[in-house]
Amino acid sequence: MKDLKDLLAYTGDEDLLLSTEEIKMRDNARIIFRNMYRYWQKKKTERRRLAATLKIQAFYRGRFVKHSSFVNALQLSKYPKIYFLKEQKPQFVKILHSQMTILQ
Repeated sequence: MKDLKDLLAYTGDEDLLLSTEEIKMRDNARIIFRNMYRYWQKKKTERRRLAATLKIQAFYRGRFVKHSSFVNALQLSKYPKIYFLKEQKPQFVKILHSQMTILQ
């Protein structure tokens, strides 16, 4: 009998020796495993989507805070005219050009 089991296992036909109850249990186990695997895949894609969303939000919020803090620090909404020293002009022009898209 052991040789027969080994031979059937080698050829992939070991289910020929199973009873109907064992076949039902095996089929039910396959159904459960398939559903568990689908659930695992779904959770994995949800985790990836959440991680990507958080990275995008962090990038956008960081950029928005950086630009809004520049505008708030200069109080451009309150005082539309800015006075600065002649020596500070090149630095200020660089900053202003880099922030020009925000001000428009």
